[in-house]
Order: sequence, then structure tokens, then C-alpha cells
Amino acid sequence: MARELKTPSGPAVDPEAAARAVFGAMAKKVSEGELQDILGLLPKELKELWPKA
Repeated sequence: MARELKTPSGPAVDPEAAARAVFGAMAKKVSEGELQDILGLLPKELKELWPKA
């Protein structure tokens, strides 16, 4: 993920911070059932970045 977040015109984006930001937004906007489906598809390393309730 770090490779994809490097920007040619600016500083690299911290991949962990980006993932946490996306997951935080999803937790606020996506239904509980859909979130459980998504979490079931994520590898362990990404599940660990999911915001705690």
C-alpha cells in the first residue's frame, strides 16, 4: 500500500493513517451488516486498523 500512496509532486502519504481515515469514514456511513461483510474480507493486518467501538 505504501508504494501506491507515494505522490510524485508531494510528500508520501502515511499508509496506516490513510487506512484508518478511510475505515473511520466507513464506520460512520456504512450499515452494521455491510461493515461486518467488509471486515470478514479483510486480512488480519487491516482488521487491526479498524476503529474500536
